[in-house]
Amino acid sequence: MNNGKLRVGIIGAGGAARGAHVPGYRSTGRADVLAVCDVNADAARSFAETLELSSHYGSVEEMLAQEDLDVVSICTSNDAHHPAAMAAIARGLHVFCEKPLAMNFAEAVEMHDAAEAKGVVNGINFTYRTTPAARYIKELADEAIFGDVKQFNIEYYQSYSVQPGRGLEWRFQKKLTGTGALADLGSHATDLAMWLNGGITGARGQMATFIHERPLLDGSGMGTVDVDDVTTFLARYENGATGVVDATRLATGRSNHQRISIYGDKGSLVFQNGPEGRIEVAVEPFSKDGSAVPVPVPSRLAASPSSHVPAFVNTILDGAPVDFPTFADGLRVQEVLEAAEVSHTEDRWVSLPLPR
Repeated sequence: MNNGKLRVGIIGAGGAARGAHVPGYRSTGRADVLAVCDVNADAARSFAETLELSSHYGSVEEMLAQEDLDVVSICTSNDAHHPAAMAAIARGLHVFCEKPLAMNFAEAVEMHDAAEAKGVVNGINFTYRTTPAARYIKELADEAIFGDVKQFNIEYYQSYSVQPGRGLEWRFQKKLTGTGALADLGSHATDLAMWLNGGITGARGQMATFIHERPLLDGSGMGTVDVDDVTTFLARYENGATGVVDATRLATGRSNHQRISIYGDKGSLVFQNGPEGRIEVAVEPFSKDGSAVPVPVPSRLAASPSSHVPAFVNTILDGAPVDFPTFADGLRVQEVLEAAEVSHTEDRWVSLPLPR
């Protein structure tokens, strides 16, 4: 540490680092972001200059060798999560990682087990847990206000892949991302589903690619899209409920749409985000006749932290209780994603847990 503050290195000079991780650390007043590394050395240099960091590097190895750090934040494409995390953990550094945790279940197991063995604090950036609406739904779910949940559905729709002319960036390449909509959006949806309704014990997946080629980023022609544009899987939960997790990047007009539906033997809840996001419940004490009524999110939750990073910092420095998703959560999500992918590939139901 430096004057009681954590020394932080950023791995990956992209939008997640710029828009979420660095501001999160700086908001605490208890961490100094010192350096950034990126395989694109020019991007790392520009990032450091813009955000006034003291150092920039062209590789993880170089930064870890040169900088005396306490923490790293991993903000790269999915393929780099595992090697970056393993290198940092080996040095005893605390690690905060973007989602999904890894390219596949095997990598996620290694990352989780290494962090546990080394005793480092670890976190994963499932951001939607921080929204006031999600926190309120969590409170209601924990109170079992809906009774025995029979069905839990969640959908996450975006539109950024609708245009065939969008370039073949890393999110469209299996070697860099693992899966498409399943990893990108399905990881968030699956985390919310399990956070709000408990573990998933089985999945039956369906994946589809509709835009099979996209322009190469260097303008030299077209390249193959080899990941899913759309993923849907049936889920069976530990509490006996069934449900659907639905994710697409081809939802015209839906820039960032989420919908959660909970149906139990005592009542129900439907949440939809967006400019006019709302929660509707059909359960006592809100509704006396079984009709769905809008329920506002309590004002006390309006000031909820919008980032997991401050809680991550407080746990490292103060030993505060873990109030953020960890590698264990990321591993559970990765297991479900893998089950859904295997189910699609092998055309069968896949039960969990998966063998390690």
